[in-house]
Amino acid sequence: MQYKRVSIWFALLAAALAAVPDFASASPVPQQSANRLTNPGFEGDYVSQSATVAVASGWTAWWLPHQEGQPDFVNRQPNFEETMHPERVHGGSKAQLLASFYETHTAGVYQRVSVTPGADLRFSAFGKGWTSTNDDPLNVSVGGTELRLRVGIDPTGGTDPLSPNVLWSTQASYPDAWIRFEVYARAQSSTVTVFVYSSPFDARRHNDVYWDDAELVSLSGSAAATAQASYPTPTPLPIIPTATPVTLAAGQNLLVNPGFEGSWFNPCSWKGDLPWNHISCTPWYKELMTRWDTVYTPEGWTGWWQIPITDTARSDYWTYPSSCDKPGRPKTCVPWHNPEYGGTDWIINGPPRIRSGEDSLKYFTFWSVHEAGVFQTVGGLTPGTVLRFSAWIHAWSASEGPNREQPSPFRSEGQTGMHMKIGIDPRGGRNPWSSDIVWSAEVDTYDQFGYYQVTAAAASDRVTVYIYSRPEKDNKHNDLYVDDTELVAVTIPGGSAAPAVVPTQSAPPGNPAPPAAPIGPPTSRPDGSVVHTVQSGETLWGISVQYGVSMEQIMQLNGIAQDTILLIGQELVVALSSAANPPAPEPTQPPDSAPEAAQDAAATRR
Repeated sequence: MQYKRVSIWFALLAAALAAVPDFASASPVPQQSANRLTNPGFEGDYVSQSATVAVASGWTAWWLPHQEGQPDFVNRQPNFEETMHPERVHGGSKAQLLASFYETHTAGVYQRVSVTPGADLRFSAFGKGWTSTNDDPLNVSVGGTELRLRVGIDPTGGTDPLSPNVLWSTQASYPDAWIRFEVYARAQSSTVTVFVYSSPFDARRHNDVYWDDAELVSLSGSAAATAQASYPTPTPLPIIPTATPVTLAAGQNLLVNPGFEGSWFNPCSWKGDLPWNHISCTPWYKELMTRWDTVYTPEGWTGWWQIPITDTARSDYWTYPSSCDKPGRPKTCVPWHNPEYGGTDWIINGPPRIRSGEDSLKYFTFWSVHEAGVFQTVGGLTPGTVLRFSAWIHAWSASEGPNREQPSPFRSEGQTGMHMKIGIDPRGGRNPWSSDIVWSAEVDTYDQFGYYQVTAAAASDRVTVYIYSRPEKDNKHNDLYVDDTELVAVTIPGGSAAPAVVPTQSAPPGNPAPPAAPIGPPTSRPDGSVVHTVQSGETLWGISVQYGVSMEQIMQLNGIAQDTILLIGQELVVALSSAANPPAPEPTQPPDSAPEAAQDAAATRR
């Protein structure tokens, strides 16, 4: 009986304890939801969209088509395939492969996902690349290029990877190793779109990218707070400076490819010679020449730079060293590199890097400094011709924060000086350090385009124009962006009279190109409109300068855009009579976004 009472007592005690909440072991609020993606591991069947496009179920392929005027190897559709090679699969048995053979691409896959509006989200995926000039060793990159991988979220659910709505992760290029990329966003509708992205900088025999183990999760608690801290803040609109009138006449732009459009190329030079003394890149003398794979320059322009010194025995090694990790390094040592050169039509994040047209020039060094720029020589001049050279330039120079926070692409900080300027060599020389060069004022313009101008008289039948920069601190990013250059004759000996006073260099950047009086009498229509007939070599900007009006006014009056090609003999209305109202611009047709046809079937399958 005693035993029975004790048993009953313990049973009642256990029941009472079970009813009391176990605060110590209670589960916290979940920090993230389950993976919302369909087939996040790129497994199972691959769906064929075409003969060269097979994509993991649940995903859709995207790529930017090749554009007319680009080099043949640029922006070609890669082969989309499954891969089961153990070196190319991060988890499971398969991964998504994008393969380009002696070509570049800007491409990836995307997936649209239903979510709760306002949810804080994190998208991640593992990416890896193989960029090589060789087939062997397999999976080991030899002589590769930057693959430029990243992932993104469009919180509005759009499917355009170039949309400004897309939030992108940090871009990286680590061939032969898996890297986890991640990005945060807050859903702005009931559907979001996730993207993976790669864009090799230059063509190689193999430019292959592998994606695996993607994840999209909703966040809560401290994880959501981490996401919210990463969202971009509104960026103030740039200040557009007001034009300063002067009396200089404007003429025909003498430069080849002044807007850095059209064809681009990688130059070659003899080993031991100056890199900008270009020769034909023939395969017969490849052992005797250097092909500058990181110097991708536009037609008409030549990249130049202070050559880093690699011989530590030289007395000036620590002045222009290729690195600062050698014994005996002085505290003043700053690493020097030759810049990488390329276009900007692929850049999505940050402020505008193109001032007009579809491209501009970018050159940069990474965790190092440079003394560098581009030049162009123009011939066929009459000695004594007074010439004005101008360019729009801006810099972005920034480093990581104290805890390795990535710098904002909208804001430069931490740089003590970029020494930005432009110049004219009136004798047409190709030495960027010549004492003959007449330089503009040296002024640094960050994060928005500034106007640079310099004037000099030709001392021979040719001149050379230069863009120049020299950052002082080896920031993570030391980038220069150049667009809309112009070289015009102000006065020509024996020609029409020009203003007697010609400034020798520009006002500081921030003052746009000065408007001037038109050359010759304009044409007037019966209604009082002022009309200009386009001549050979004229630009929209030059015409606006001639008549002292804004480009925006000409564009509005004629229903054209900044990148509209002007035709010789075309009539442009530059001003209306005071009683007239400007017509509304005509709508423009959107560009054809149809995908490029499948690439050459000779590309190696992986």
